[in-house]
Amino acid sequence: MRNLRTGSPPPEKWEVEDIIAHLSCDETTANEIMKECRSRHGIKDYGAIEKHLILDFINEKQRSEREREARYNADIATARQVAVLEEQVKTLQKICDSSSADARKARTQSLIANFISGISIAIAILALVLKLY
Repeated sequence: MRNLRTGSPPPEKWEVEDIIAHLSCDETTANEIMKECRSRHGIKDYGAIEKHLILDFINEKQRSEREREARYNADIATARQVAVLEEQVKTLQKICDSSSADARKARTQSLIANFISGISIAIAILALVLKLY
């Protein structure tokens, strides 16, 4: 007769060597991961930790690192966009200032030309009046 298992099998546990093999990291990093995982899950002993707890912890840590990196890259992109927009505003301001100066200059020239034209018309009218008499 065969012995049947009635309970669930014991959970697979990982040691520092398993973390080193999984992450291809050094022993110090693996020990730090074990320490952080123990404190996160409230594990008091210093032995092996259940595999699923370590993998969940590693995945969460990697996810937070990716999120932090994405935020950093987004901040850099935002800063670059702001710098480009500020440069465009400066360029447009220079164009606007030069356009305003050109417009003032053209207006002044137009007023002078109109004044000279008015004097010419007055002289022409005066010449016509004198020629008639």
